[in-house]
Amino acid sequence: TVRKLRSVGPPPHDSAASLLVQRKALAELDGDVSLSNVLKMARMYWSVPETSILDMFRIYEVMSFSLDAMWSEVTTVNLIESVPQLAMPTFFLLGRQDHCVFPEISTEFISALEAPSKQIVWFEESGHMPFIDEHEKFSKTMLDLVRCNLS
Repeated sequence: TVRKLRSVGPPPHDSAASLLVQRKALAELDGDVSLSNVLKMARMYWSVPETSILDMFRIYEVMSFSLDAMWSEVTTVNLIESVPQLAMPTFFLLGRQDHCVFPEISTEFISALEAPSKQIVWFEESGHMPFIDEHEKFSKTMLDLVRCNLS
């Protein structure tokens, strides 16, 4: 893992492939690729009619394709400049242990954002994927937020 990280060097990375090497290493070091987490993700994917078991074997390929296609924008976008305001209530469901998008980066954007209302919901035991790490809390939070804002 360390050898792979050294091969791509420190961020910012010059390609999506290098970023994926870094993210895979982070996942391994954080324990995100434990059998338990892989099974949680697999159940989530298989629970919707749009996916099949075959999609699980292509997920890395699909992620790589998407990142390659968007790489120039992904690496240069500044949300504080490009999205200074939203005309609707906003909700941010963030993992406190996120090593892909550090909480400090998220809160900096949220602080700068102008919106009728802003709410952050922290998932203390989650990394980048609270919808997997804390599935029940995430689902309940989503339902509660939608119900409160529809009435």
